[in-house]
Amino acid sequence: MWAAAALVPVAGAVVAVALLPVDAANPMWVWGAAAVVGVGSLIKVPTTSGSEFTPAAIVVGALPLLARQTPGGIEHIFTLHDSMLVVTLGLTFSWVLRAARGDDPRRLAAGVLRRAASFTVYLWVFDWVQRAVVLPTGPDGSPNGWEPFVHFVFAAGASFMAEVLSAGFDQTLGSWHRWEGRVRLALRDLNVFTALWAAGALFGLAYEAIGWWALAVAALPYLFTDGAFRRLHAARRTYAQMMRALAQIPEVGGHTQPGHAHRTAALASEVAVELGLGPEETETVELAALMHAIGRVTLNEPNILRMGYTDADLARWGSEIVGEASALAEVAEVIRRQHEPYRSPGEDRDPDVPIASRIIKVCSAYDIATAETGFSPLEAMERLHQGSVYDYDPDVVAALRKVLERRGAFGLVRSR
Repeated sequence: MWAAAALVPVAGAVVAVALLPVDAANPMWVWGAAAVVGVGSLIKVPTTSGSEFTPAAIVVGALPLLARQTPGGIEHIFTLHDSMLVVTLGLTFSWVLRAARGDDPRRLAAGVLRRAASFTVYLWVFDWVQRAVVLPTGPDGSPNGWEPFVHFVFAAGASFMAEVLSAGFDQTLGSWHRWEGRVRLALRDLNVFTALWAAGALFGLAYEAIGWWALAVAALPYLFTDGAFRRLHAARRTYAQMMRALAQIPEVGGHTQPGHAHRTAALASEVAVELGLGPEETETVELAALMHAIGRVTLNEPNILRMGYTDADLARWGSEIVGEASALAEVAEVIRRQHEPYRSPGEDRDPDVPIASRIIKVCSAYDIATAETGFSPLEAMERLHQGSVYDYDPDVVAALRKVLERRGAFGLVRSR
């Protein structure tokens, strides 16, 4: 498997070297830039969608902008052929190194091919815009100094669209909805994409005037931005860990099965993506699923046990607990509505019940049926189908079935 993962890009690089002659006056520029792209591709920048953005984008963004003053005027260091060769050799280098360190070949191939598509679109669009779009010259006939920047903006925009449109192809997708959800999630990476490519543009535009000092000029803003991204993701991880810890309180009290909240949250998140929910809605579903049983901590009160309670009461109490944090107001509303049926007699469905609540209701019922009652996955799904007349949204049940099929759950039949 390692040999297959390494030989394919190596063969591509050999073909590229044969078909793309080095036009640069100094071929070491090409080999040096390719080495930097390869090493930079090993460093992953944290993103919202999980896409593998890397500092290699800085180098590629700068390639068509790099120029220097010569006795004959301004000379571009890289032609389109040179830039394509840099990308091909650099990504080949990173592919071999990542395969050697044991990266999953399928995920490796998807990530490298996405980078190759994005970089290629950028270089080709830049070259086309450079030839097709000419800004007006100054009154004295001097060239417009904004031309390189305008060309870069057009090309970088096209590259980002290539990233977004290919976002759904880095995993096995079972439906249009999942692809659409991945695309909407990828759109949230615009901040990371802008920071990387802007650093490349800054280096490329400044190199003509100040030479290698441009590296420091471009590196400092990027390093500050990268640090901010990493601190943000560290804070998000800490927040998620805290929510997961709080979700275990009903389990510690013996009110739910161990792992119920986490299993429900994992299922609910996958179902949300299957239904095409956006990243914000999916995050709300996950948080609400983690905390959906928190109201059961009130069962430690003897007075409540004497007076009696319903599932609606437990949901309302849980909503009040979570609602104490103003930032979780939407999550609290989802928890409050989680036990309501998706429709009442005589109506198609109740539009007031949030889709997140309907997802949690189905996924929680499935986990209780399999983990607590002891039903097999098929038996649990049969009961959900029976309850889809009023209680369970049939669209959510169908999405859950697709998720379980991908997991291979129906291949294992458990006996009661």
